[in-house]
Amino acid sequence: MKAIKIAMTGRDYNSKPAKFFLIFIILLFPLLLTSCSRKCPYLHNREITAEIAVKHSFPASPLDDFHTKELTDLSDVSREVGFSSVSPGDKIFADRKQADEIVVGFAEEIDLSELLDNLEGEGYQALKISREGNYAVFKPPLTKNGEADVLSEFISELQSNPQISYAEPNYSYYALTVNHPDDTYYSYQWNYSQIRLPQAWSSSTGSSNVRIAVLDTGISSNHPDLAGQIDETDGYNVIADNNNFNDLEGHGTHVAGIIAAATNNNRGVAGIMWDCTLVPVKVLENNVGSWVDIARGIRYAAGLTEAPQISQPVDIINLSLGGANKSETVKAAVEEAREEGIIIVAAAGNLGEKGLLYPAAFSEVISVGAVDFNYPEEPGLTGYSNYSSELDVLAPGGDLKEDSSNRGWKDGILSTYTSNGSSFSASADYKFMEGTSMAAPHVSGVIGLMLANGFSRDQDRVRSILKSTSMQLAGISQDIGNAGLLNAYWALHRPDNITVYLLREESGQLVAWGKQELPVSGGIVNFSGLPPGKYQLQAHLDVQSTGERDPGDYYDELDIDLTDAEEVKPVKLEVREIE
Repeated sequence: MKAIKIAMTGRDYNSKPAKFFLIFIILLFPLLLTSCSRKCPYLHNREITAEIAVKHSFPASPLDDFHTKELTDLSDVSREVGFSSVSPGDKIFADRKQADEIVVGFAEEIDLSELLDNLEGEGYQALKISREGNYAVFKPPLTKNGEADVLSEFISELQSNPQISYAEPNYSYYALTVNHPDDTYYSYQWNYSQIRLPQAWSSSTGSSNVRIAVLDTGISSNHPDLAGQIDETDGYNVIADNNNFNDLEGHGTHVAGIIAAATNNNRGVAGIMWDCTLVPVKVLENNVGSWVDIARGIRYAAGLTEAPQISQPVDIINLSLGGANKSETVKAAVEEAREEGIIIVAAAGNLGEKGLLYPAAFSEVISVGAVDFNYPEEPGLTGYSNYSSELDVLAPGGDLKEDSSNRGWKDGILSTYTSNGSSFSASADYKFMEGTSMAAPHVSGVIGLMLANGFSRDQDRVRSILKSTSMQLAGISQDIGNAGLLNAYWALHRPDNITVYLLREESGQLVAWGKQELPVSGGIVNFSGLPPGKYQLQAHLDVQSTGERDPGDYYDELDIDLTDAEEVKPVKLEVREIE
């Protein structure tokens, strides 16, 4: 106590107790300061607010050297127009002009024979009856060239019958593609690198146990680049009610090749799934299919028909088709297939308008819009793609009006094709095409990779993963909700979050100070109550959850100086892919 008094009064500084006390205070001061820097509230008045953005590289991952590859010769690529196109202005009304039949839905508990007798007595002709779908197709007593305003009179009468749950024209849906002739091989398949498939292939290339039904114009069973990928036993032609599913128009063959062309075989094009079982279900002829045929095709693929009966229901149904009108017949089939656990993917439409076409507009379906190439920048929504705030995901659809890479070829999607009006030729035909019809099979194929990699066949979960792992595109002005570009690599590995670390410099070392997490889309973090000092902010998206910073992960860091009087420090980080 005497030493303390002497020190406080300033007297007798040369005494030994006072000297020892002063030396003790001098040595203790740095420790007290360090302790206060962590524990003293009056010093904790600094704050860091950080905006963390995810920046994707285009036209490909920085790990992917695809765009340095030499282009191969295009001599084997078909330059013929496989079928005539329907102009956007005509498509809205095309399905209305085709109908001269009425689909009648009925409750399961009714006496069907009595209802049929009554309707036939009124002049209706029964064309088709589906007991598993609880509907029948009728030709009404009188029509005037099948015009919808005439059919509506009969439909109104039928809807007033308490035994009938719904009545609607048997309209048609159309193959969703915009057609131009052109050519090509893997060095032209820019679409796969855009959605990070080369990285995803390191984890999964598919499995023959995954079955995908292509409801379309059929599939060319003799195309050498589809050999071994098609279940010919279960292939079905709904229109002719036989097993002749061969494609005379090319649309279905093109879609099938995107999903699962034979890959790594030194020929033709690559498919998303190197190994897969394709089930052709022919529901379109001349690129048109009635609602009843499409509904029956869905039920067949889902194992819901008694005759014929598929040997094993599929896992995924791809619908690269659509129309402007809602069909209760198709909706019922979609709902029943979903109840069986079948995942259904459909093209958004090619009208370039707000609002999804059906069946993509049904909530039970994963809807897919189309983006372009736009080399070397971030892709954008194509001019033909329909869009909506309810859209689920975007995928490459191509743009045959552009050559954005200036390499002498248009920005279409290259895949297998059937030319010359015959699918019985074993010639290796390929063609560039564009459309949301081409975008949808990208999603079906990636879902197939997910199932092959052990994911459960749960559409709600799969949809959630596709949406949460998609790449957000800042340049799209249309209202697409939170739909982003398909990311195959992320979809397979399901990264959960971006981890943001705050470290503080202490004695020349960075010491962990705090940690927060954000969704993979990014966001804002705030670290408050910080003492003055020098800090480092680190943001890490660990794609494969290894706990290390690996190639393919996303990362950024920033040094922050809080030694001055500034109390709030707003900063921005852009996490980018690590090479």
